[in-house]
Amino acid sequence: MNSNGATISVIGIDPGETTGMVIMQVRDREIVTWTALEVQNGGSVTILRALLDVATSRPHVALEDYVIRRRAGRSGTSRATVNLVDELEKVAAGDGASVALRPAATVKPWATDERLMAAGIKIRRMGHARDAARHALYEAVNSGLLRDPLEGQL
Repeated sequence: MNSNGATISVIGIDPGETTGMVIMQVRDREIVTWTALEVQNGGSVTILRALLDVATSRPHVALEDYVIRRRAGRSGTSRATVNLVDELEKVAAGDGASVALRPAATVKPWATDERLMAAGIKIRRMGHARDAARHALYEAVNSGLLRDPLEGQL
């Protein structure tokens, strides 16, 4: 729980050919600022390193644990995404970040568009970045860094 006024960075990542990334700064259980981006052509690791450089001393990284389905398992893209997840996890952990891997099936039902909007996160035309925001929001609330934006509204 973050109640001492310190700012904590939470980085959400939706890996793939186009990787969505969001970095949010959380202080006193509120989002102070956030930035979303999408990365193509293999720049994800470089961008994660840059985000970790500007993050707080012990950031939280919420990474989608890509699950290969039977039919998709034959795809080279699926294997590449699994390898990317492994590489991103190693970079984050090697930098001292707290890393949480969760499948989309765990995060998406909770981190709805309604919940993102209630948190003040509005991302249009960048679906991968929006999914990264879902992971960041889920991690921030699950770790007690942020209150549920729909608290008291359900």
